[in-house]
Amino acid sequence: MATDHEEGLLSIIEGIRSSDKKDCGYLIHTSNISTLIDQDFALGELDNKVLDDVADFVKIKEILSKNPRGSETMILNAAAKNTKNGRPVKSAILCPPAVYGFGRGPISKRGGKLTALMRAIILYKSAFSVENGRNHWSVVDIHNLAKAYLFLVDKALGRIGVEDKYWDSKGYYVVETEELCWGAFARSIGERVQNRFFIDELAIVKKLTANEVDAIYAGGSTYWGTNARCMGSRLRQLGWKPYRGCLEKYVNQRLGFEIEDLYGITIEEQELEAEERRPRVSPDSSPVLQANLGNVMNEDIPYTRLSIERYDLTPDAMSTDEEASMQLRREETREETEETREATQETREATQETREATEETREETEGTGEENEENEAGGRKEGDGGEK
Repeated sequence: MATDHEEGLLSIIEGIRSSDKKDCGYLIHTSNISTLIDQDFALGELDNKVLDDVADFVKIKEILSKNPRGSETMILNAAAKNTKNGRPVKSAILCPPAVYGFGRGPISKRGGKLTALMRAIILYKSAFSVENGRNHWSVVDIHNLAKAYLFLVDKALGRIGVEDKYWDSKGYYVVETEELCWGAFARSIGERVQNRFFIDELAIVKKLTANEVDAIYAGGSTYWGTNARCMGSRLRQLGWKPYRGCLEKYVNQRLGFEIEDLYGITIEEQELEAEERRPRVSPDSSPVLQANLGNVMNEDIPYTRLSIERYDLTPDAMSTDEEASMQLRREETREETEETREATQETREATQETREATEETREETEGTGEENEENEAGGRKEGDGGEK
């Protein structure tokens, strides 16, 4: 269900109330950080304002009250309409910003606007930003987000005690772990794509207007040109402890899958291209040779480099989630196999060392035994001489 479908949300709330059960019924709603965006702020510029869901909660509620959708306000005020005759309702809102990572569910694994920007840059064949690209967004790793849901469900089920003040009119939770600058993020995408293909100036960030960006990706300026900076203190006060996700690792893997899907260039071919483009510098080469290396790399050489210009784009260029997941699992399996191989080698070496140590101990023991026998034999000879 869409997060702004007020009729649907109202039906769910009334359905909980109509139950014959006397214990509380809980509703955990997913909102969108875009509801907190200051649409009047200049696109592409940095807004120094960061909203904390505890310290700035009054300000957040004021912003939500001005939202024409009104779904968030409906959720926060649901408990106010509880009656003695109906089942009481307790509600909470989880508000994630930009989400990244590979989903583990059966349907969507592609991520949101971060992945969309990667794909847009690949198709546009140039990194770009909305105006100056100085604006920031909070982000969260998808697995940390999933743990936030489970954490709050545990609270609702009573496995861990929770006070009433964390539900209903104060039950608003921002779920974030990091922050990024959209312009800098676009530049890093361009650099990574340029590293995989021999394309000039792809890493140079082009400054585009909102209309130009929206022509590349419908509504893109609403995300890539605005500020959505929030601090999720409320959930942390309850004990939620997120780990820091690895955005760089996700970007590298996701880019490989998107390029393969759009242009048919396999992950292996992309890695070979990146390896081929990596400068080869001898440890004892002179500074002059190193300085000229960049010029050499740009000269025509008898090597057919990969290029996204060589591939035709399909009309409906959508990423194949299952192939991406399979490729990710293959990489994980390859890493696990390599770790197992290294562990086996270490075990084999340790066994060999133990065997050698055992052999040395045996030789020392045998040497000691022979020495004892010689001493005993010498003692017997001395005894025989005394009897004579």
